[in-house]
Amino acid sequence: MHLAVAARTDVGRIRKGNEDSLHASANAYRGLFIVADGMGGHAAGEVASEMAVDMVSHDLSDLNDLDAPNAHAKVARALRDANRAVYERTRTERDKLGMGSTVSALLLSETRFVVGHVGDSRIYLVREGQMRQLTKDHSLVQEQVDAGLLTPDQARRHPQSNVITRCIGMADEIEPDVFDGEAHVGDAFLLASDGLTGLVDDRRIQKRTSTGATTTSRRSSCAFSPRSRPTAIRMSLRFLPPVRMDEDQAGVAGIAQLYLGNILYALELAALALDEQGKTADAAFYRGIAKKLAEARGKESKRDR
Repeated sequence: MHLAVAARTDVGRIRKGNEDSLHASANAYRGLFIVADGMGGHAAGEVASEMAVDMVSHDLSDLNDLDAPNAHAKVARALRDANRAVYERTRTERDKLGMGSTVSALLLSETRFVVGHVGDSRIYLVREGQMRQLTKDHSLVQEQVDAGLLTPDQARRHPQSNVITRCIGMADEIEPDVFDGEAHVGDAFLLASDGLTGLVDDRRIQKRTSTGATTTSRRSSCAFSPRSRPTAIRMSLRFLPPVRMDEDQAGVAGIAQLYLGNILYALELAALALDEQGKTADAAFYRGIAKKLAEARGKESKRDR
């Protein structure tokens, strides 16, 4: 399995400092991606987002099995610990009073993803040409949208769109959103701060993400608005191209894994070709076969470990 990743944070055209932070890493079992949007002025917001990203990435560095019974609890604990550390610093340092940060974290393996979320940064999933927002904004305008008082488009332009109701460092205790879902080959994920999502509608974001164009390039990120301070990470889940192996140099298990990888790769190529022809049902059928084979391979790998 291969993760294709692009990440960028940009200060924008007006502000001198960047209060956003990001993290992107991967090991043999999963990838870990985090976007954090600091607040409280440059001196404080930058500190809050850096603290949050550093602590969450450190605490989740050894979470490799996303199906583990304690996976959700571990993600929630990492966010709560980061919150407590930032909050304590606001109490002991006068110039850090009022600082805080959003955090949206994604752990991604071959077959599963786990999300931990606080604030109004966002995580999107693009699957088979359709994009949906996985996270829910912890904001005043989102509460009004939920109550039917505003439409999503009105919320984006509302003068209080930057008022959030939950963030890292806001209080001594927080309740993060933690959830999981299935990951499929061909999925694309986008993590973004409100420097992007608050100024660009979802249709434009989907167009760029679905076509493989990354919103993290300098040209695209700065062109949205002089007020924007976008931070984004985009990644897609792909199979590696087939690799040839000399049978004299590998055991039976190695050869079996090699051939299975080639089969999965061929199935994904077939699905992509069917997508281009508009045969989405047939493409989904091929991806369903690939998913079952990948799950079986994952279970076998766990038994070997």
